[in-house]
Amino acid sequence: FNALLIGKALGVGYKDYSDWLFCDRAVAVQSARAAAPRPLTEVSAQKAGWRWHIPLQHRSGNGHVFSSAHMSDDEAVATLMAQLPGAAAGEPRVIRFRPGRREQAWAKNCIAIGLASGFLEPLESTSIALIQTGIERVRQLLPATTGDWRALRDEHNDMARREMERTRDFLILHYKLNRRGDTDFWRQAAAMDVPDTLARKTALYRQRGHFVRYRWEMFHPVSWLAIYAGFDVWPETVDPAAANIPEAQMRDIFTRLRARIAASVERAQPHAAFLDYCRRIAEKQHVPA
Repeated sequence: FNALLIGKALGVGYKDYSDWLFCDRAVAVQSARAAAPRPLTEVSAQKAGWRWHIPLQHRSGNGHVFSSAHMSDDEAVATLMAQLPGAAAGEPRVIRFRPGRREQAWAKNCIAIGLASGFLEPLESTSIALIQTGIERVRQLLPATTGDWRALRDEHNDMARREMERTRDFLILHYKLNRRGDTDFWRQAAAMDVPDTLARKTALYRQRGHFVRYRWEMFHPVSWLAIYAGFDVWPETVDPAAANIPEAQMRDIFTRLRARIAASVERAQPHAAFLDYCRRIAEKQHVPA
């Protein structure tokens, strides 16, 4: 977050995304495991943001991401502590951040990767993936000799900008489509004007159910569909290729698919049993669990 080289030494500016991503604080604390861990991270909306619960083998990770313009640190901490599934294992820690990105990820002889290059709130937990793609861009474009690097630098900065903007747009969609309306936070999120890039993508989907995925874009169409469908947003028309499939055939396909999914679930062992199995295998092979 300090960006000592790219920000403080070189003075590269910061593009703020807080007009669309209101959350700028997170409070985190671990807790004792109160039940068998579920095989998923739980996320629940709160008055001015959202809360996470991550079940681990021996403890749970908990956090509350919120907007400081809509809730104080003390209230956010109290909200999180009141919802812990087990006894707190330590004191809650408040983390402050500003959603956005560096105007240039590569300036002079400095390339920023990870938090130094920018940060988007952890609703979709993108930080590690953005580090990986940042490394990939360096691998592709880092010059092997001295000389004029401007073309390489400009290409790197353009790719980094596009990836951050496309990730930002997917996060914005979670808030824009909300239908809560019970607090100022959610009302403002639903009423905000979205970036043109997101408006264009949404229009493509609404008009014909069309998904476009660009280069340096993290989220696949299935992720976008999960958000649209989860908020009951459907296209006005469908692809003619789908419209020409007889309804009876379509129903049969989905009926069989649903049956296969149910059969797979029925055969699956509980998550706790699977973890125990993995632990036993690791112990036999003398591999840390």
